[in-house]
Amino acid sequence: MSGRRRARCLLTSLGHRLPLLFERMRTARASASSPSGRTDVGAGENIITMSAGTLPKPQMRGLLAKRLRFHIVGAVLVSLGVAASYKFGVAEPRKKAYADFYRNYDSMKDFEEMRKAGIFQSTK
Repeated sequence: MSGRRRARCLLTSLGHRLPLLFERMRTARASASSPSGRTDVGAGENIITMSAGTLPKPQMRGLLAKRLRFHIVGAVLVSLGVAASYKFGVAEPRKKAYADFYRNYDSMKDFEEMRKAGIFQSTK
């Protein structure tokens, strides 16, 4: 990759300042380069120093596997948390409420109260 192309890759992360920085880079290159092969682009305290060896190589292999591993572990942990909170926050209290209700429930007494209230048509 040439130095100019590498500098453009670096500058694409700078967003809206990109056209201004390209113009400064061209004028700096036209005027003079330092002996170390580095070009200083910018004005005042905002000087960006670019050199050929400063850009790290991007990771091209295994990106999907790495992200999937992270997100699958996270999804499993979240689902286990939701399942545990449902079990202990909803299902267990519901089971206890049913057990308490049917512990002292008398179906014949309930039937007689409904029959006296006139709910059933077949019994008087």
